[in-house]
Amino acid sequence: MAEYHVGCGILGIYAGTLNKKGNMWLHKSDVTNEAFNAVAQYCLEHNEAMNFDYKGKRYRLEVTKIKPKSEGTNEQTCR
Repeated sequence: MAEYHVGCGILGIYAGTLNKKGNMWLHKSDVTNEAFNAVAQYCLEHNEAMNFDYKGKRYRLEVTKIKPKSEGTNEQTCR
């Protein structure tokens, strides 16, 4: 069975298989929306946030309940 990997690229988050050297995608799918939704759902179901390091800095990712989107607002939504 193929070993699947997840990684981010310039246009999104991808899941798929890599070549034997592990430096090039053989088959990949854009899973950006699914990945964001899965992380958000995990945080909500476990009532926790995720802390992580990136380029030597520490970050926290958490989900906050907001009011429904109203027409005319300039909110960004995952694809």
